[in-house]
Amino acid sequence: REVNIEGISFAIPVNLVSGVVQSLRQDGRVRRGWLGLTMRNLTTLETREIQALAISGVRLTAVTDDGPAAQAGLAPGDVLVRINGEPIGDAQTGLLRIAAAAPGTALALDYLRNGELASTRAIAGDRDLASGR
Repeated sequence: REVNIEGISFAIPVNLVSGVVQSLRQDGRVRRGWLGLTMRNLTTLETREIQALAISGVRLTAVTDDGPAAQAGLAPGDVLVRINGEPIGDAQTGLLRIAAAAPGTALALDYLRNGELASTRAIAGDRDLASGR
């Protein structure tokens, strides 16, 4: 769906709109998943370094103490490569996929640390509740 405000257009993915509508109907508010992490796209050099593994991903730049990502063992510097078995794509897509997870949902996370592929599980928290930390 495309929204046009004062001559500026924004494309909104239909699955995002559907999730918002469903959440409003069920809970009366929008509930979004949260893992307590910040990520960025890999640099060209970082991408080349892991290309031999035929993997792409995003670099974790921060992990909130006692957040779901920290409890799952993730740390700044890790490269997140898959969420629930699906390649992560870019940082924006990764954050949208996390936000789309209902709070309380288990997410399977595959990541690289020191060149080694590892897996963990994190339980998505509630982004709105976490913002009051």
